Amino acid sequence: MFFFEPHQPEQCGFKPEVLLDITPVFGRKRMAMECLPAQQHMWDYYTDLARRRGVQLKRNAGPNLGLAHDTAGEAYMRLYPQVTDVLS
Repeated sequence: MFFFEPHQPEQCGFKPEVLLDITPVFGRKRMAMECLPAQQHMWDYYTDLARRRGVQLKRNAGPNLGLAHDTAGEAYMRLYPQVTDVLS
């Protein structure tokens, strides 16, 4: 189970543990957000956040340092610790 990044992460102790590339679906996500006019004040916030997380995603992925890109990303926090027998 994962927690989605809230709009005030500093108030709930959110720590991004998983970055997900949402570039292929971000246009649809933005259209879905725009279906909620009462939350119009959040549209640009989450669009900008997706850009920032996209920069982090590309930077942490390796050889894309300093290259221009238009990646969109989301951050998640795990509810339970990851259990594995192999670190990769």
